[in-house]
Amino acid sequence: MLHHYILGIGLSDIVDGLHSKHIFKNACDMFNQVIGILYSLLGVNPTTGTYEEAWNIVKNLYDVFSAIGAPLLVVFFVYGYCRDAVDIRNELQVEATIKMYIRMAISAMVLENVILWFPDMCGWAIKLLQVTKYESIALDSEKLSQSLADSTSIIFSFMLGVIFFIVVLAACVLMIWTCLGRFLNLYIIIPFATIALSTLAAGGQVSQTGYSYIKSLLLYTFEIVAMGVVLAVAPAFISASSIADSGSSEYLVLVEAIVKILTITAGLKGSEVVIKKAFNL
Repeated sequence: MLHHYILGIGLSDIVDGLHSKHIFKNACDMFNQVIGILYSLLGVNPTTGTYEEAWNIVKNLYDVFSAIGAPLLVVFFVYGYCRDAVDIRNELQVEATIKMYIRMAISAMVLENVILWFPDMCGWAIKLLQVTKYESIALDSEKLSQSLADSTSIIFSFMLGVIFFIVVLAACVLMIWTCLGRFLNLYIIIPFATIALSTLAAGGQVSQTGYSYIKSLLLYTFEIVAMGVVLAVAPAFISASSIADSGSSEYLVLVEAIVKILTITAGLKGSEVVIKKAFNL
């Protein structure tokens, strides 16, 4: 009799545990914590703090590539001068010559100082990021987890909860990877600045390489602002449920939550493309 009683209590606790909302709540809490971590990651200046050693390596590589970029600056200037000088359709006037030398001086100044300007650019981007941060907005894990738990039966509650947790975990890993990957993009592009920017001295179509580099540098530096906008609206976007409000199938509430989390992840990862299209970079 006692054995059956204990077994009955055990089975009851297991069934209650399977139907509980703890798995859903843990997944929602993890999403909230990762959103906070992402703000911290995006707000880190890649040239200071714990990343200062990596930045010093990048600066050393910049100096190495400067030995290539400085001669190229002269080569491209001479190329641009000869190109305009032998153009039989246009006479090389004094004004055009002065313009060439001004372009040469500006190109040389940019080559010399871009490594000094970059930390300030990162600081400006971080200040803009702080504007997008809304600490009062957070995913209501209690309400959402209760809604998700109520939308599933006892039999499938545990299984669906594990699936939801795995989806959230994968999305969180991908979002963190996206934010950290931006640092590497910046570290990779900086050393080649002198080579790319030296083409500005040539003018014409050749200088498009330098302009493309400037656009890419600005994109990788300020894309954190677009990421901040995505993170700002993410909790409120997920908490709102048009399916639940319309009284549709209960299981669609869980499907909607999964799709929205994946959409936020895709939006964070695709913010670079959005900025590129919006500003024609």
